[in-house]
Amino acid sequence: FATLLRTNDGGDTWVGQRQISGAPEDLYLFDLDGSAAGPTAAVGLAGSVLVSSEAGALWESRSVETTAGLFGIAWDAEHGVAVGDRGVIYVSSDGGRSWTDAKRPPLFNWLSAVAFASRTEAITVGERGAVLRSEDGGVTWEGMPGVNDNMTMRPWFGTEQDGTPDLPKLHSVIVDPR
Repeated sequence: FATLLRTNDGGDTWVGQRQISGAPEDLYLFDLDGSAAGPTAAVGLAGSVLVSSEAGALWESRSVETTAGLFGIAWDAEHGVAVGDRGVIYVSSDGGRSWTDAKRPPLFNWLSAVAFASRTEAITVGERGAVLRSEDGGVTWEGMPGVNDNMTMRPWFGTEQDGTPDLPKLHSVIVDPR
């Protein structure tokens, strides 16, 4: 329930914060992104987005108007992309004060993670092997040619035990910007 832990000494000690200003009492959080040098954002159920510009000491609710759970966020100071249940993708360019529904292919798959490869390029992954790419900072998204349409890659995604019988769920993405 919305407990955030933070450290100021490289992980030797941790401080928990249970009460988060503007957040529902029964909030579940799933992902967080940011850096100690800049704002950090966390996402959770029912469109919940929390943003901290105080190294995690203070958090502000900047939620998206949706009932969908948000499972992943890519955050770069004022720019963020949040992904989640039913394939939702939201983008913000003002520090999370406002969120826009991104243009994306029709899909009902859960999207579970998103990462920036550069200031303009982002990749999101999710259920049934979904892999989408944006080249405009998250405003528009397309399936990745050669991944989504190539069932010979199915072994790369694990086994049926890792997701649905149709195709396992991809749960994280790490982008090497080289």
